[in-house]
Amino acid sequence: MKPVYVAIATIILDQGVKIAMQMNNLHVLRNSHAIFSLPVGGKVMIFISSTFLITLAIVLSKHSLSKLSIPITLVLAGGASNLMDRIVYGSIIDVAKIGSMYFNIADCAIIIGAVLAIMHILKKTEAVQ
Repeated sequence: MKPVYVAIATIILDQGVKIAMQMNNLHVLRNSHAIFSLPVGGKVMIFISSTFLITLAIVLSKHSLSKLSIPITLVLAGGASNLMDRIVYGSIIDVAKIGSMYFNIADCAIIIGAVLAIMHILKKTEAVQ
């Protein structure tokens, strides 16, 4: 599967669920904090998010990372969708809660992408040794 399709699907799914929940008056949380409700937010979070996404995109454009393309795409698409929330709504729209952590599909994409990337890197490191 091409990374661009993964990115488009991730953003459409995340934004679509948020819009559908709001249109049907289902409970959503406007979260001005970082992922999993960590207490960092506002303009600082927009700056950190956009700087991270732009830097990662530039670095990746200069390297061939074919086996990491889907995991990295998940991280970038999740980050981009959350950044869209911050710009449009002034906060992240979270749609689910486990314990005291609120999250959305974009957060899940970021975590899944990061875990897959770490697993690939660890596997590659083991093979070298």
